[in-house]
Amino acid sequence: MLSGLFRYRPGRLFRARFSAGGHAEVRRGKAAGDDGRARAGRFSELTLCGYVSRTDEQTQTQFSALTILLPDKTAYVAFRGTDDTIVGWKEDFNLAFLPVVPAQRMAAEYLAAAAAALPSHPLRVGGHSKGGNLAVYSAVFCGEAVQNQLMRVYNNDGPGFRTSLLGLPEHRRVADKITTILPESSVVGMLLEHEERYEVVRSTQSGLWQHDGFSWQVRGEKFEHLPDLTEGGKLVDETIRTFILSLSPEQRVAFTDALFDILTCTDADTLTDLKEGGLKTAAAMLKKYRTLDKPTRHALGSTLRLFMAAGAKTAASELNPVGLLLRHLPLQKLADDLDVDET
Repeated sequence: MLSGLFRYRPGRLFRARFSAGGHAEVRRGKAAGDDGRARAGRFSELTLCGYVSRTDEQTQTQFSALTILLPDKTAYVAFRGTDDTIVGWKEDFNLAFLPVVPAQRMAAEYLAAAAAALPSHPLRVGGHSKGGNLAVYSAVFCGEAVQNQLMRVYNNDGPGFRTSLLGLPEHRRVADKITTILPESSVVGMLLEHEERYEVVRSTQSGLWQHDGFSWQVRGEKFEHLPDLTEGGKLVDETIRTFILSLSPEQRVAFTDALFDILTCTDADTLTDLKEGGLKTAAAMLKKYRTLDKPTRHALGSTLRLFMAAGAKTAASELNPVGLLLRHLPLQKLADDLDVDET
């Protein structure tokens, strides 16, 4: 149970000490290594509690959350998005074919625990990227009593769900409280089934890099809004949706398992490890690919080719999701050798 996570002293400067079990002890004073933010006017009246961070390769889980007590006697439950770990990205891919992933269950449990620990605090809940998905899922499935305690739900460019939640009675109870915020050329936030209503904000980045929330423009105390997504953003949405719909559930499972078998063959724990491995990492991945049985190899190869075909219409654009994927990870050599290997 997560209810034991919440220990706090309202209205003081915080020092958060996070134990291996995820407990947060909030103490008065300056944190070790504090850069002054705890004493800054913007943050000095905030109290942090209920910190938890769990990564489990066995269950393919990456989850982290924190509750922030605000001066207006409300609380903000914040869910972290995907970190740099490969297991975190595997869980993201699992969203495409599993009805529920472990982080979603943990998010609903965490929100219920926060509500029980803070019964007099109206709650806001939100997150960025996968954290936004967790915010919506937890708000929908936390139970009606907790839903009554919710003020707002913020999904900041988070992916959607394998099947739509819009028709569920649990969703209808909180639908008017959900705010979905997307950058003008959103990629991640348009994946899978998502809210029909959304706000669009201006970003200083382009393509996939607009996912970085620090690129979203603010005027005064509010985001700088735009009337709609760009045409390029809509095209990428259509491209990726076409790709996902072209795969059966079985193909999605086979592709995801095969891809991450290859990514983990190098003993890398993070995407940064993979990227820094360069040609050595690419060679190890290609070697692993060639050891896969023929049906698995075919599933991976054919799916990557479908992905490339789906992205062909945006091939000339920096928004091309295939190019972005291959540029970020050392998969280009693997992709180049697929046709040669299968002949």
